[in-house]
Order: sequence, then structure tokens, then C-alpha cells
Amino acid sequence: MLRVVLVLCLCLSGCIDVPELDQAVPEWVNASDYPELVSLDGLQSVEPPDKAAEALEDELTARSGQLKRRADGLSGPVVDPETRARMAGGVSP
Repeated sequence: MLRVVLVLCLCLSGCIDVPELDQAVPEWVNASDYPELVSLDGLQSVEPPDKAAEALEDELTARSGQLKRRADGLSGPVVDPETRARMAGGVSP
């Protein structure tokens, strides 16, 4: 039964009215000029991806080094020993 339904659907699909392809294109498309051709010479000046990746890697490595040095500078004691000794003495009126 499934085969009969499938064959019937295929037969009926051949009965549809398909519009002509030349009628589907608007008139303004046929009336317009062809686009201007542009030279591709300017595209050759683009940096190759492997060079760009190396430059990015160098930049990120330098930034990482700067951040690590900054973190090392911040990892010391917050209060210097002289101020800590003065604070340990407490507040005197």
C-alpha cells in the first residue's frame, strides 16, 4: 500500500505548473549593466596568515611577560616593615 501511495504522489508531482525561468527574472536585471571588473593586485599585499599568527603570538608573549612581572611586583607585602612596627605600637592619644 505504501508503494502505491508513493507512486501516486510521484505521478501527481509531475502535474504541477512550473513557471518558465526567463519569466522569473525581473526586467531590471536584464536592463542593468554588468558590474565593473576590479583588479586583484591590491589583494596580494595582505599579510599571509602564518606571518600574522607569528606577530600575534609575539605580541601575546610580550604582554604575558609584562603581566607576570607586574604580578610579581604586587605579590610582596602590602605594608612595609616600618609601618607594620608603628601599627603594632597601637594608637596613642
